[in-house]
Amino acid sequence: MPISERHPVLRGMRRDRRTGRVTSVITLLILGLTVAGCAEVSEFPAFDRAPTAVDKLPSTFDNVETSQFDADDIRFAGRYKGTDLYLMRQETGMCIGVSEDGTAAYGCGDIGLEFTHGGGVEAQLVYAPAIATEGWTTIGDNIRVRD
Repeated sequence: MPISERHPVLRGMRRDRRTGRVTSVITLLILGLTVAGCAEVSEFPAFDRAPTAVDKLPSTFDNVETSQFDADDIRFAGRYKGTDLYLMRQETGMCIGVSEDGTAAYGCGDIGLEFTHGGGVEAQLVYAPAIATEGWTTIGDNIRVRD
């Protein structure tokens, strides 16, 4: 005697194979969409792409110790009022590189790092996507600036 006839809840229920397949497909689609919605979002999207020529540090960094960074660790973030900004990563955290008026420097830390160099442009490291707040301008996905 099949279980559907022995079990009180299943008694009288017949499983149609087509209905079972459709239910299985729908379940898999829902599961797939749920997993896709939970996909990991990159905190630093600039590093999701291969480096290009624009990501190379300019000669203003020649007098700055940058040996801990290789080409895969540096991305040009953008320009703000003549100041070039770079997103740089190292084993201990992220850095913001700044090149302006013939000089360069970088500051490293965690999210929330605020770094000012020379001309008074203040840069802040934020999670992507950078959101402009009062007084701040977004540069790339992870940097906000103000002067």
